[in-house]
This record gives sequence, C-alpha cells and structure tokens, in this order.
Amino acid sequence: MMIDNAYHIKTAGTEAHTGWHRDAKVWAFDETNWSEDDRSRWEKTRLCEVPHYKIKVFVFVNDVDETTGPFSVVPGTHRVDDPAPKLEDLESMPNHAKLTGSAGSAAIWNGRIWHTALNNRDTKARRMLLYNYTHFGDKQYEECVPRGDFRKRMIAERSPKCLQLLGIKRA
Repeated sequence: MMIDNAYHIKTAGTEAHTGWHRDAKVWAFDETNWSEDDRSRWEKTRLCEVPHYKIKVFVFVNDVDETTGPFSVVPGTHRVDDPAPKLEDLESMPNHAKLTGSAGSAAIWNGRIWHTALNNRDTKARRMLLYNYTHFGDKQYEECVPRGDFRKRMIAERSPKCLQLLGIKRA
C-alpha cells in the first residue's frame, strides 16, 4: 500500500539536505496487531532473497541531469546490513549511480538501498513526485489515508488491487 507521497522540489543552487542513508530496515514491522492473513502474506514475501519492506517510486516532473541535484544510489547495497558511510563529499561515494532522465520518466527502487540527492548546481529546480509503498500490514501515515468523497469514489470505481495500493482495503 502507499504509505506516503510528496511533491519534492530541490531549488536551484541548493546543497544536499542529507548524506548517504537508507530509509528502511528489513524487519521494521510491529507484528503484534497482524491478522493471520497478514502474517501468511508476509511469510510469502520473505521468500525473496531480501524482502522489500519499502518500494519507492520517483517520477521526474522536469528533465533531470547531472547538475540538477540528481537522486543517486549505490547499486547492491540493499543486500547488505552495513550503514552507509558518512562522507563530506557526497560525490566521492564509490560505485554510485546518478538517476537522470526526461520529464515523465520514473525510477523504482528498494528503500534499503543507500541513496541521497546530490547538490543542485544548476539554475533551475529539480521537481519529482515521490510515492512510497510498503506491506499492507504496516501503518500508513495518517495524512496519507484516503478519506471523504475521494475515498468513497475510489471504493465505488476502482479495482481491488488499486484499493490495496491506496491502503483502503486488502485485495
């Protein structure tokens, strides 16, 4: 289900707001309130080599190049438990990849991977839509819970999978 979403703007000429880090741990759930169905579904998910606690999607609103503060990842680090190193110069991270692309492109990634957004050295802002998805048994951020007329319309018009992605109802 979608746990949260945002419209992220990195204004021109701004420095990175954080260092290299990861957003998720593999076993971050409070399983005390899970139903047997939740537990069964999670056990099936755990069959993966490294379970995906959080899947993130970034959609580029503008073209993103190497100067506009591109989001960057270190491939393969979702498979290790080591914390990301603290580096003064973010671009000195070995083996990192800058995710660039045209407006409308999307990047889908595991929340456990080491990542950061680099400094925006350009004269234009970098804008992205951000969506975070996690296991249905986890807690959805209150401000992201669909409500009111929107919720009613989704329940009436959308598929069971769409309702699960929105965190409204298990498919």
